[in-house]
Amino acid sequence: MKRLLAVGIAALALSGSAGADVFKVVPSVMPSAPATLPSAELPNTPGSIEFPAALLQRPAFVETRTYDQLFTLWQRNGTLYGVPWQVLAAINKIESNFGTNMGPSSAGAIGWMQFMPSTWERCGVDADGDGIANPWSPDDAIAAAARYLAASGGGSDVSRAVFSYNHAQWYVDE
Repeated sequence: MKRLLAVGIAALALSGSAGADVFKVVPSVMPSAPATLPSAELPNTPGSIEFPAALLQRPAFVETRTYDQLFTLWQRNGTLYGVPWQVLAAINKIESNFGTNMGPSSAGAIGWMQFMPSTWERCGVDADGDGIANPWSPDDAIAAAARYLAASGGGSDVSRAVFSYNHAQWYVDE
């Protein structure tokens, strides 16, 4: 709403008078991810993503994001992959408490959305365009989670997709 108002005020100031064509709708979330995000239909081929072995361990510096920044990531990636953003937010909360508990877990899951390394190799995404699909990056991990959920039917059967993410009914219910 603030952005819409700002565009309207700027248009009014430029035109000198208000009119029906002064205001235009500006989407609240503008996808700004790389145009080449991989589709959900096909997994990564072996060696198609840069995933250095060093990323199997928690890095010395872990990226953080504000709630507003996370909200933008959930919405953008949910839209791009056809998955409800609320599901991405809920999984982010359960898996890492919004990036405050990123493992490695006792099972070996790592990063913002707690991917097993073998799953990351199939579904990991370089969403921030830095050349590395990094599960410790919130941009990459949230995009990869959206991709994984979409590949598991998240656009039409959210419960089934969430169950594929973690094979426990309590997890789906949560």
